[in-house]
Amino acid sequence: MYKKKKGQLSVGEIMILFMGIVVALAFIPQIFDSQNILTDKQQVIDETFDLGKALINGSVVNESYEFTITNNPTGWQATSCPLTGVTIGNSTDDFTDTTDYVFTEATGVFTMKNTDVVNGSSAETNTTLVDYSYCADGYNTNSGSRGVAGLIGLFSVFILLGFAVYYLMKSDIFNS
Repeated sequence: MYKKKKGQLSVGEIMILFMGIVVALAFIPQIFDSQNILTDKQQVIDETFDLGKALINGSVVNESYEFTITNNPTGWQATSCPLTGVTIGNSTDDFTDTTDYVFTEATGVFTMKNTDVVNGSSAETNTTLVDYSYCADGYNTNSGSRGVAGLIGLFSVFILLGFAVYYLMKSDIFNS
């Protein structure tokens, strides 16, 4: 005789529900990481440069030696999304823009100046640290497109919830 299985999920349905949730949870962090590239400027902290390359006779800075940051803006980034929040220094001091260095936001190139602060504070380690924010490839410069891109993660979570609710409602657990 046929037995009603009201309020019960079969083993197959439980496996589908479990695997669906596991797969969705594995993809959600990647979805939000990709969304972050579209909607937020990326931060670089302590990109390291060897000041020793710009020293003459190991002690005086060659003011014409150019350093280029790793994520230098090119194409649309140079005009529509220049670098922001740039600070240059070392482990103990921040240098002063135009006094201790010259930085061009549109190209990501900087030169150090021959000042007491630069020569004195960087001479021991020859390490210069640069912090900045940049627009990654794919960044949406328009605030409206950033708002729409922000919905990607939200809808991914809604799909996961819908999937779980569908199988729970299908099992009639709430109607038993």
